[in-house]
Amino acid sequence: ACSKCWGYGNLTYFLIQEDKTWIDAQSYCRQNHTDLVSVWNQTESTEQKISLRGLPVWIGLFQDSWRWSGKSDSSFRNRLPGHPVIYQGYTCTLVSSDPNSYYFSKWINYSCDYSPPFICYGKLPHYPPDLPDIMITGEL
Repeated sequence: ACSKCWGYGNLTYFLIQEDKTWIDAQSYCRQNHTDLVSVWNQTESTEQKISLRGLPVWIGLFQDSWRWSGKSDSSFRNRLPGHPVIYQGYTCTLVSSDPNSYYFSKWINYSCDYSPPFICYGKLPHYPPDLPDIMITGEL
């Protein structure tokens, strides 16, 4: 069953509610899905925010000229003003959907050793038989 996933375009996103460092989250996503999520535009960012239920999560942006883990060429950024800040080891990107968070709906760079949940993306080869399509894709 896929109770923590949603679709956007031809991809499926998976909220993984396990606490992992950024590099461990990336490894998990690459082994079980495709990679950590890339964000292409504001609409997609909003879709993900709604699905997070207030959790801070890793996304696939990291400081190597601030590129995406999955080799996406998306230039979309939704950073908190003043970020990225340059602290040693603060080279991974965290996003929060908690309205009480100072970085609500914005991205901040953070210590890659922090261990929050994370979002993977991938393509589902088929829908699980016990869930209607609308729960997987959000489409009728």
